[in-house]
Amino acid sequence: MTRGLGALATLALVVASCASFSDATRKDIEGRMASIQGGLDGCYQAALTRNRALAGGMELAFVAESKTGQFKDVRIPKNDLPDPELVTCVTSQVGALKLAKPTSTNLSIAFPLRFVPQD
Repeated sequence: MTRGLGALATLALVVASCASFSDATRKDIEGRMASIQGGLDGCYQAALTRNRALAGGMELAFVAESKTGQFKDVRIPKNDLPDPELVTCVTSQVGALKLAKPTSTNLSIAFPLRFVPQD
């Protein structure tokens, strides 16, 4: 059986590199993203049924809206996984999230996801 792997592996590196985020905000973002790990794996599992050799990465970009914390304007500016349904699934998963503790200003967040099949 194959599984999605590494969808969150690079998240901490990118979020940590954003000096304008407090430690609490970084942890909040990481927690929100960790909460959809299963959903992202499900997106990738479905994509693998369409293309068993599908592997690679995509870069997500989105805004955590001020006051509500809702993740908005989710887009994928870089993508080397040629599967439109995977893109739709991933953006839907991320777009359903919001920060537990919203900030007073909009936050622009970008990070890569990596999908690699495993045995």
